Amino acid sequence: MSGRWYLLLLSLAVGACSGRYMGLDASSLDGETAMLAQRAQLGDKQAQFELGQRFALGDGVPRDCKKAVELTRRAASATGGTLWVYSPPVTKGGRGQVIPVDQGPVQPGLAAAKASLASGAPC
Repeated sequence: MSGRWYLLLLSLAVGACSGRYMGLDASSLDGETAMLAQRAQLGDKQAQFELGQRFALGDGVPRDCKKAVELTRRAASATGGTLWVYSPPVTKGGRGQVIPVDQGPVQPGLAAAKASLASGAPC
């Protein structure tokens, strides 16, 4: 791989790590919490659940019950599979169509997150 491509990939990786997620600025977090937030943002269900628990307790992040519940819901819900999207007509008198969009393999929700929501937790 040429030096230019390496630098481009490195800058993209650093940029992805320095973003914001759930109102958190990754640069202001400790390394473990920043990595957890990055994994949660990428759809890692276990990371979403753990970050939600941290918001519920105020552990390494400001205590925020709304964010705790939202992250726990994300961790509990299934994701992936095929999403069907309606595309309206492009031309006057044309017909719309339904287009399948593959969102990757189906990931079931976490049982622990579902149990947490059912019990009235996380806050």
